[in-house]
Amino acid sequence: MIIRAELKCKQTGCEADPCAVDKVIELPSPRFRQFSRALLADYDFIAENKDAIQRDEDARHCLLILDAEGKDGFLVDPQGHNYARYSAFVPNAR
Repeated sequence: MIIRAELKCKQTGCEADPCAVDKVIELPSPRFRQFSRALLADYDFIAENKDAIQRDEDARHCLLILDAEGKDGFLVDPQGHNYARYSAFVPNAR
């Protein structure tokens, strides 16, 4: 079994936020790979969908960016920007 993960050295804990997915965006695999290697670049698919993100105190609302031909994804909270200002890799998100 192969699992993609970002391991952190001597991590003392995990403070995961509850996240609500407001919109799912599927990208072709080449575009998803480009996105995953340059999260801080501006992207049209974030700009076009950032207004779909709601705001409330119960959860952090996000876009879920998926690889159309794979299983992995990224949760993205752009906070009104056109790039992945806050992001988390989600293996097997599909």
